[in-house]
Amino acid sequence: MSAGLRLLVTGGSGMIGQGLLREALREDRVARVLSLGRRPTGVHHGKLEEVLVEDLFDPAGYAEALCDIDACVFCLGVSAGGVDAESYRRITRELTLSLARALRKASPGASFQYVSGAGTGVDKRARWAQVKGRVEAELLELGFPCAWMLRPGVIRPRDGIRSRTPAYRRMYTLLTPFWPVILALGGRSVIDTRQLGRAMLRLAIEQPPSAILEAKQLHDLGSTAGSGK
Repeated sequence: MSAGLRLLVTGGSGMIGQGLLREALREDRVARVLSLGRRPTGVHHGKLEEVLVEDLFDPAGYAEALCDIDACVFCLGVSAGGVDAESYRRITRELTLSLARALRKASPGASFQYVSGAGTGVDKRARWAQVKGRVEAELLELGFPCAWMLRPGVIRPRDGIRSRTPAYRRMYTLLTPFWPVILALGGRSVIDTRQLGRAMLRLAIEQPPSAILEAKQLHDLGSTAGSGK
């Protein structure tokens, strides 16, 4: 990685992906950022290359983009409340694993980060938590040199970043006056998009051992990681 990190981001148009892109494009140790998704990010930068594809379930359509990658951060996702159970399982599990397997083949030295969520686990009652728990376990078994399952809790958008989900946008608008109280009560369980982006970059660059990282660990990683500028 002497020439700089080559970073692949999926879901760059979403709230978490936007936060990561902002930090990655400011980081001197990142040489290239490849955004893979169905929608343009709306970001223009010399280090950013966008690959837009209609069918993310078919890695053959974007196989070339998976070559020569050092690190991948998978930010794609869908709300469990917005789709039926089968659609949620297919998007959450099949899409994630098909891309991860293709990346493992095309760039065997790449690390992988999966944005899961607080409360994930195969032993949980919630459907979404069980599905994501299985995905985490399967990703850790794929043989990536380093793989991290990220479980952020409450995420505060910053720097003008907005969620693409209408219900979440309304929720964040309602929460705006209450953030001081939420931050005081939530402490390290609350993370903002800037901190989460920095935590992701720190993992990609420093490559600590594979692990499942909870909200407080991500908060600490993002709060102590500095930018290259």
